[in-house]
Amino acid sequence: MLGPSDLGERCEFCLGEKILIVQKGTSRLSVRRRFSYAAWVGTAIHEKLDRAMGALEAEVFTLRELTLMIANIPALGDVWGHTDCYVPDWGEVIDYKTKLDKEAVYKLLHQEELARTEGTLDPRLEKMWDQTMLYGLGVERSGKPVEAVSLVILPRYSDDIGEIKTVTRRYDRDRALGVIDRVAKTAEKLRIFGVTSLAIGSDCYTCQNLRM
Repeated sequence: MLGPSDLGERCEFCLGEKILIVQKGTSRLSVRRRFSYAAWVGTAIHEKLDRAMGALEAEVFTLRELTLMIANIPALGDVWGHTDCYVPDWGEVIDYKTKLDKEAVYKLLHQEELARTEGTLDPRLEKMWDQTMLYGLGVERSGKPVEAVSLVILPRYSDDIGEIKTVTRRYDRDRALGVIDRVAKTAEKLRIFGVTSLAIGSDCYTCQNLRM
């Protein structure tokens, strides 16, 4: 089943491949498989944050790990997702992102600043925002207000809590719906013309670095 992190994929070929996995049950054989402790560490951080937010309930009421129906997409069916955190009083959807170290965190913050001031968009950062906007759409469709979406960015290797940073954007329903439309069009193109019709992203890390 595809989730918001899959739908946010900006490379048409990678998105099409993920759609095929759902439709055909195939695997990503064209990508070199790599084991990474980073994913384990990221999962552990998410679990720790979930417990920590629970301990703060008296100060800030939050809803965590909400299961949401994001959209129904032709040829894919219902798409579900799980939010990391939602703050009802603020109408804010929060997604936790882990990075290697503080340098990686500050690089992402710099990319966000360039997006705000110069309109220079980094594909990997915008993929995160697409994903988070979809979470916002799911929360909104569940009947809850959404005003903003935030990324809380945590370095995996750090001993300074001050290196945890947050970036926030106003919730954009049209952007979320645009992502869903892009996925639907890619699925239709894949159905009619096949996987060879899909474009490989020139700035796609997976296509440029991991494909055989």
